[in-house]
Amino acid sequence: MLHSIEALLSQVDRFREKEETKAEVEVLILDKVFNSLPTPPFTADEKKSVTADV
Repeated sequence: MLHSIEALLSQVDRFREKEETKAEVEVLILDKVFNSLPTPPFTADEKKSVTADV
């Protein structure tokens, strides 16, 4: 997941200042978490919580 995020951010300058880029990073993290953690035992709420921690 880290490599995917780094690849995305390497294409963008000052990503923290751009709402669109922050949203892209959030979607990327959500996709990775939801595709990586099995359901069950993880619920959608637990996956969202993990994403927020990242």
